[in-house]
Amino acid sequence: MAKAVERGGGCLCGAVRYAVRGKPLWIARCHCESCRRATSAAFATYAGFRKERFTLTSGRPAHFRSSPGVNDPGRQHGRSGGISADAAGRGRNGL
Repeated sequence: MAKAVERGGGCLCGAVRYAVRGKPLWIARCHCESCRRATSAAFATYAGFRKERFTLTSGRPAHFRSSPGVNDPGRQHGRSGGISADAAGRGRNGL
């Protein structure tokens, strides 16, 4: 049996780091104003994983409620600010 691929990421300052295992359930791009502002880009790309495949490896993220639908807990980032580490949307149970 092949071992699940593990990927890591985190915020720009490096205070918050995480790891995810396996293939994402979905990959999407968003070009709403909130995502464009959060990434300083024309669009943001996201990947969704089940909660049990996500591990916070260091730090504790701060939360920012940026827009409707992205508010439980909302965008998460390092406590010194900087780029988002992730965004959690309502209605995506188990993700």
